[in-house]
Amino acid sequence: LASQNGHLVVLRYLKEDGDCDLNARRHDGGTAAMLASQNGHLEVLRYLKEDGGCDLNARMDDGWTAAMAASQNGHLEVLRYLNEQGIDLQTKCVDGRTTFMAACVSGNLACVEFLHKQGASIDATAMLGELRGVTALMLASSRGPFSIVEFLVKNGANVKSVTNTGATALSFAEENELADIVSYLKLHVDKG
Repeated sequence: LASQNGHLVVLRYLKEDGDCDLNARRHDGGTAAMLASQNGHLEVLRYLKEDGGCDLNARMDDGWTAAMAASQNGHLEVLRYLNEQGIDLQTKCVDGRTTFMAACVSGNLACVEFLHKQGASIDATAMLGELRGVTALMLASSRGPFSIVEFLVKNGANVKSVTNTGATALSFAEENELADIVSYLKLHVDKG
C-alpha cells in the first residue's frame, strides 16, 4: 500500500528498518512497482528501481506490466521513465492487450502519441471476454475522447476492422451514443 499511495518515507523505512522485500508479489503477480506506476508515483517508482532493485519488467499472471498500468491511467512521466529504463513498451498480455491499447482507454492523448512514437502497433488485436480482434480504435471509439479516435485514424488505424462478432469501431461508437465519433468514423468508412 505504501507504493500505491506514494508513501516514499514508509517504503524507505520498510526497506531499511523492516528488511522488507520490495520485489514481493501479490497472489496475481502484481508488484509494488506496478502499483506505483498505476498511480503515477514517479519518485516512488524511481526509489523502487534504484534503491530497492525492483524488476520493472515484472509481469502479472495475465501479462500486465507496470508500463500498461501507467499507460491505462494516463501517467506519461512514468511511461517516459520506464522507457528510459529500457522497459519493452510493446509487450502483450496473454489476451493480446498492449500498452498502446491501455493508453487509448485512458483518454490521455499525450500517452497515445508517446507510445506511437515508440513504435506501437496501431492495429494490434486483443481478446476481451468473448470478443476477438478488438483494436485500439475500437476501444477508443467505445469511450472517446474524439482526439484519440482522430489521432488513430490519421495515423493509419483500420476503420474497417471487424471482431469475431461483427463489431467495428463504428458500432462501438454507435452503441455508446458518441455522436461526434460516429460521424467521423462514418466519413472514413465511406471513403474506404
